[in-house]
Amino acid sequence: MTDLLHNRDYLHKRHRLSHAQIDRWLGEKRSNEFVQEKMKRMEHVRQFLLITDKLRQQNIPFVCIKGPLLSLRLYGDPTIRLSHDVDLLIDKKHLDAAVKTMQAEGFDFAHDFIWPKERHRQELFLQSIHHLEFFNRKTLFCVEIHWVLSSQLAIPMQKVRKIMNENITTIPFSGRDFTVLNKEFELLYLLIHGARHGWKRLKWLIDINEYTKQKLDIELLERLIRLMKAGRIVGQTNYLLEKYFNNHLPVPCKKHANRIMIKYADKSINSEQEFIDYTSNVEIIKDKAYQWFIFSTLSYKCTFFPGIFVRSVDVRSKNFSNKISYVLYRPYSFLKRRILNG
Repeated sequence: MTDLLHNRDYLHKRHRLSHAQIDRWLGEKRSNEFVQEKMKRMEHVRQFLLITDKLRQQNIPFVCIKGPLLSLRLYGDPTIRLSHDVDLLIDKKHLDAAVKTMQAEGFDFAHDFIWPKERHRQELFLQSIHHLEFFNRKTLFCVEIHWVLSSQLAIPMQKVRKIMNENITTIPFSGRDFTVLNKEFELLYLLIHGARHGWKRLKWLIDINEYTKQKLDIELLERLIRLMKAGRIVGQTNYLLEKYFNNHLPVPCKKHANRIMIKYADKSINSEQEFIDYTSNVEIIKDKAYQWFIFSTLSYKCTFFPGIFVRSVDVRSKNFSNKISYVLYRPYSFLKRRILNG
């Protein structure tokens, strides 16, 4: 373990650990010195309740992913985990209503995004991105609305949707019932999420380590791992758990992560920077090589290069009258950016 992983400021800012989590990690008792953080997390939970109440009033069903409810489930306190935003999974048929609800509550699209009125442009957006990000400038609260659990998985999205629908449950919180993933599927989702992001934040591994202390249906967890073709990720996670916690997942694993996956994860966790340098061709190649090995299925390999036919930025900046125009524009867009503009 590097010296940085013993530095409270680094753990808080770089890995987004709360001071209560850092206390556990370092074996200290200093979280009481950071009362302002606790108050911010309480306000975060209040905003979460307000926006989900509005969605309920508009009869928009949603599934809560991570956020305060994961914190409650793992730590018995919705304010222990730090999270930059709240993730809600909403079916595509309710997306228009959800967008209108968010805007009515003072939320704007982040990064100057504009949700198009044209149906064909909306459909192209849904194919090229997997969530919409909203930001309330007054409350400084961020909400991400997803319509798929995760992009680029080992099996087709319709199968993922079916598996997820069979593995949801409800938990009570603040006088309300919230729909969430069951424990086994949520744990698997955390494994996939951590691996897909290269384990750049230690917080995800800490959550998984906490999850191993929960009462789980091991047979169901094994079946879900098989269905989602996540054997390599289980092997990688076990390596990291053993290295940092002397622990492992409560399921047998016959597959081992290859050297590329192990080396990338080690470097990512111990890096001073959270994001890779996308101006460096070497770093881009390393990242793509790592992502290539996460899953072995043909379905995953076929979706490995998003935006090969349509680029979301083109859909946002160009108002063509049909879908095929965006496909035809894609080669010109690529040549213009990469060749003509250097």
